[in-house]
Amino acid sequence: VKVWDCRATGFQLCLENNSQVHSVALHPNQAEIVLGDHSGKVAVWDLTVNRTRREVCGEESVPVKSVAVAPDASVAVAANHKGHVYVWQLRDDSFDLLQKIDAHNSYILKCAFSNASKYLATTSADGTTNLWRFQAVGFTRVNTLIGHRKWVWDCVFSADEGYLLTGSSDSTCRLWDANTGQQCLEFVGQKKAVTAVALVDP
Repeated sequence: VKVWDCRATGFQLCLENNSQVHSVALHPNQAEIVLGDHSGKVAVWDLTVNRTRREVCGEESVPVKSVAVAPDASVAVAANHKGHVYVWQLRDDSFDLLQKIDAHNSYILKCAFSNASKYLATTSADGTTNLWRFQAVGFTRVNTLIGHRKWVWDCVFSADEGYLLTGSSDSTCRLWDANTGQQCLEFVGQKKAVTAVALVDP
């Protein structure tokens, strides 16, 4: 894993990991990076001292495909190839397992929080996207977005948390109402799989 400064030449920091790294997420404190790897490990890299500060494992030898940290720094999540999401509570420098979610029946490809941490979205090889909301005891599912015909690779929330954009191997992007779970728009024209999406949302 490398940290780059766009204003400088070359990378600024580098962390060697023992297994392929599938996903990284910057902690809101800007001083730590959470990473998930092929061995099933989730690690916290402390950028101030350039070393791994903590390692946890949801399921050994089950690749972690995606990790995310809530913008309010309350929890970190990791999603794996068995369709499970692990939720760790971040409090007073702790990293305590809060919940295991059986989120999908196939690979989870992306997990992403909305800007104010109201929602968590998980996309999957089963062709669906699930929306979760945090309650006192953990996350509960509030909507399943059905419409894509193949794997759903990526997703991103609008700045106001009202909408979610998804991209799929079916060569489409779809815009969803995050509150109702209804599809608002379908974007077509791509010839190949859509594996990454972004919103320019002022």
